Amino acid sequence: MKSLLKRFLVENWQRKLVALIVAVTVWIVVDHSIKTTKTFPNVQVRVMNLSENYTIKGMQPNGLLSKTISLTLSGKRNVIKNLSSDQLEVVLNAENQTSEKWPVQITRNNITSTNSDVDLTKALSNVESKPFNILPVLTQTAKIPVFISYPSGDPPFGYEYAGTYPKKTFATVRGTETQLKHLKETGLSVSFDLTKITKKELDEIESKKSKQKELISFAIPRSWKKIRLPFAPYSEIEIDDPDANDLTMSFLRAQLLPLGQSVQVVLFFGNVDHTQINPTNIQLQLNEFVIKKNGLYFLNTPLFAANVSNRFIEVCRNNLCILVYLENDEKNQVALHWTIGFVNRPDLEKKFLKKIMLEELDNHNIVEASQKRLFKYQFYNYMRYIQLFTASQKSLVLDLKLENNEVVIQHKK
Repeated sequence: MKSLLKRFLVENWQRKLVALIVAVTVWIVVDHSIKTTKTFPNVQVRVMNLSENYTIKGMQPNGLLSKTISLTLSGKRNVIKNLSSDQLEVVLNAENQTSEKWPVQITRNNITSTNSDVDLTKALSNVESKPFNILPVLTQTAKIPVFISYPSGDPPFGYEYAGTYPKKTFATVRGTETQLKHLKETGLSVSFDLTKITKKELDEIESKKSKQKELISFAIPRSWKKIRLPFAPYSEIEIDDPDANDLTMSFLRAQLLPLGQSVQVVLFFGNVDHTQINPTNIQLQLNEFVIKKNGLYFLNTPLFAANVSNRFIEVCRNNLCILVYLENDEKNQVALHWTIGFVNRPDLEKKFLKKIMLEELDNHNIVEASQKRLFKYQFYNYMRYIQLFTASQKSLVLDLKLENNEVVIQHKK
């Protein structure tokens, strides 16, 4: 058996080798010459060289259209059989195209493959597709308002977020007339991520600031000043307004500041049914938590403030109160709520601005408008985000109820 196999392989091996080479060559030539036809659905279309003054509905910044097409390709079988729709792309040259209808004729010169080893211009003999038109639309630019939303995430350990300024800026947006009209009405919004700021960065800023300045100001990096457009969600544009250069996030050292005095409690009657409630008969119940001095009611516990500065407490502590308000709910039942109130806000604002300008600025008689707006923003941000805590460092939570014409206030522990 072995000698028979050896004789088969060795005898006349030259002629056998030549026959094998000829057979392989013929197979390759025949395989490459066989034609086939195959349909490829959902092939992406990319438009190149479109003037910046025009756009196409659904076109991304990289030129890809949201619309796909179906192609029927004829050509060499060894190439076509190995292709798939996601390996193909129709590339259209939009040079000199205007807002008139653009009837697209797709030839093999428009077909490319993501596989750089495949030359479709030689492999394809025919391309068929349904006729379609592309309509370039004239674009224009406009200044669109950008609103700074409350940031996401938490600030670094040991710090409290105190606000972002300015709250509104602008971005130059290019789009169609319809797109820009909608954006002018709604505006855009951007939110920054607090977790991108490190404790080390804030520690370094704090070490360099003057002792008179209570806020730690973190300048928003340029790389953050970008925004996505609703009609182009795959790209970002820069917030290029000059005011955006001043975008700053402010922080305070996380600490509880003592108010140093009792906080007054005031009753307020909102939208109430006077057949149910007679304000002249309603009063606060005295207990271990609520006391009365000189005809006024006070919480009988030391309180501390968070999310505000010492300067704010110095100015506002005498005008801070707990406002308990009564109103009828949707079921016409009496509902009680409470909030932190400030009496005579305009006067408090003037006092705060005077104090901060006197203490932080070298010459408080010369104050830029932008600086004054920043100080005002700080003041109202403190009013908005102030929180009260008890001596046990627990958030102040009040339990309110109405019993026999008395408002009972208890502290939820």
